[in-house]
Amino acid sequence: MDSELLRRHVGALIKARRKRLKITQEDLAARMGMSRAALANIETGRQNMLLHHLYRFAEMLGLKVTDLLPNPALLESTVEADELPLPENLSRTQRAQVARLIRDDTAANVNEEDEDHGPRKKTQSRKDSPRSA
Repeated sequence: MDSELLRRHVGALIKARRKRLKITQEDLAARMGMSRAALANIETGRQNMLLHHLYRFAEMLGLKVTDLLPNPALLESTVEADELPLPENLSRTQRAQVARLIRDDTAANVNEEDEDHGPRKKTQSRKDSPRSA
């Protein structure tokens, strides 16, 4: 499991949900009992968080803890630079950067269908539903 990818994924979900709820970093950090800088580092994946923080983030953002966790298959599947059909004139560093961008993009788009983590199902309103005779 790629722990860096896990941190970035969870942080991106926290940030997206915070922004969707129109909560500032300062406000969420205060509610969490941490500094704004610590929250910023968590949102960018630069800082580890403790398990109880994960539960507290879920509570503060109106989510279930599982909503903040990525699909395990995503963390296991990594794109390596030598697996990609890239131009031969790229340096080793450039190849690694392209692979990292693809991994980051994959992680960022996991929940693209809906930021609430899942497609919304259409439900019939009471007046539209068929009535039994």
